[in-house]
Amino acid sequence: MLDNFAPYAKAVVAFIGPALLIIAAPLLKGTAPTAADWLMALGTAIATGVAVYATPNAPKVEDGAEPAEDEDAYEPKRVEDIDEAAPEGE
Repeated sequence: MLDNFAPYAKAVVAFIGPALLIIAAPLLKGTAPTAADWLMALGTAIATGVAVYATPNAPKVEDGAEPAEDEDAYEPKRVEDIDEAAPEGE
């Protein structure tokens, strides 16, 4: 049942979590959330939810399986590596 939901779980948590925290802050101070608080919560929820949903997950390694041959596939590139790989004259 949760296997079908698993790819979306991170995006749902990223959507709900920040919005709840933004709305909870004025409530903890004993005041009602303002329109600006609601708009900030909505904007933050959409931005974080979309960002997490758009980021691909790393491939799963099955139990007992060897990791992929290319272990550097998810390593970020350094600026020096990018400059060295650039064609001459650019």
